Amino acid sequence: MCCPTCGQLWAVDEWDKYQIQLAVKVADAEGWNASDEALRKEYLAQSCGENAAAKCMWNGCEKNQLIGSAYCVDHLYATGART
Repeated sequence: MCCPTCGQLWAVDEWDKYQIQLAVKVADAEGWNASDEALRKEYLAQSCGENAAAKCMWNGCEKNQLIGSAYCVDHLYATGART
């Protein structure tokens, strides 16, 4: 998607009533579908917050759980959760 006013390119998620949709700035039209996994994990971690008192329940993981989850951001993201 291209902003008609300033020309900025955006990758906008397809609508899903069960997930938060993100709009991510894109540098060029050819690289629009590059992985934005790190950005999505950052959003997930910020929106949930970290529980420093509890470790992730994934076998062998030592990262902190996210609040409201038994998993760290990496393992929660791996389950398909985005919010």
